[in-house]
Amino acid sequence: MFFALNWAYVTNWGLALLAFLGCAMFSIGVALALGSFVRSQQHMVIWMLPVMFVLIIPAFFSQEPNLAPGLKAVFSWLPTSALVKIFQFSLSSSAPLDQLMTNLTVALVSTVLVFAAVVWKVHRSDR
Repeated sequence: MFFALNWAYVTNWGLALLAFLGCAMFSIGVALALGSFVRSQQHMVIWMLPVMFVLIIPAFFSQEPNLAPGLKAVFSWLPTSALVKIFQFSLSSSAPLDQLMTNLTVALVSTVLVFAAVVWKVHRSDR
């Protein structure tokens, strides 16, 4: 939906696709992790709300200019904030390579960690 509404503003389609795939993989990993650690649907609903707050709200406020420097530093290390920044780079004419690589690293490492937790839980439950 994002690309359908903003296709005229996207200048780097490769970064846009990379950010989309990163968001999809991280979201799938979080959903699998929650599904493997939480058994009942009622508990899933209860646990999903704080997880969504921790992951989505900082992504909205990470670029706020009046944000405290400490909060800005913490928000920059969250995978959702890193993926939003990659989306922003796809809409700009240039992307600073050091910031791009830092955000890609944060997104990739967090996705790998989430999938590693899922694999660990599945291996553990097979025993």
